[in-house]
Formats: sequence, structure tokens, C-alpha cells
Amino acid sequence: MGLLSDEAAADLAHWVTARVTDTGFNEGEGPHVEGPVRITPADKETVHRWLTAQGHTI
Repeated sequence: MGLLSDEAAADLAHWVTARVTDTGFNEGEGPHVEGPVRITPADKETVHRWLTAQGHTI
């Protein structure tokens, strides 16, 4: 398993925070996912917890 650089971790944290929305986002703005594309507040918190567990400061 690869490690994220501090810059990549910060980018991921900012991206997931920016994508929390009630309307979702289109496929051109994120990874391809079958079905509704949506990041929930719970998803954001999960990513932030994972990044913190990997030793990154959020």
C-alpha cells in the first residue's frame, strides 16, 4: 500500500470537504461511480478520520 504525501492528503481533505452537497456533482468533477454521485457529511468525516489515522493533520 502506498503512502500519501502531506500535500496529497491535504488535497484529498479539501476535495472531500468541498464536495459535501445535497445535489451531488457531475461525473466530470469526480471519479466514475455507478448510480448517484454524492459525498455526504458522514463520507467526509470518514475520509478525515482515515487521513488522521494515517498520521496526517487535517
